[in-house]
Amino acid sequence: MTLPDLPEGFVAHDGGPCPVEWDSRPGVIFRDGYRQKVGEVMAGQWVFPDHGTDLWQWARHGPADIIAYRPTPPSAKD
Repeated sequence: MTLPDLPEGFVAHDGGPCPVEWDSRPGVIFRDGYRQKVGEVMAGQWVFPDHGTDLWQWARHGPADIIAYRPTPPSAKD
């Protein structure tokens, strides 16, 4: 997969397990281009066990896959 140029501070995600703490609130970029800002949603909320869906771990290479993330700055966790 070729990623678009990522904004400063974002890290490409390879479709593996969630790379940040589940209770952190990273920014994310989805395959369809939608962006979620840092601080808005906990990383663990992108996993839906009842539906067998984990947007961090790509299963279907769909538009909602997380392709990049921006970790929560240490000062934002306090």
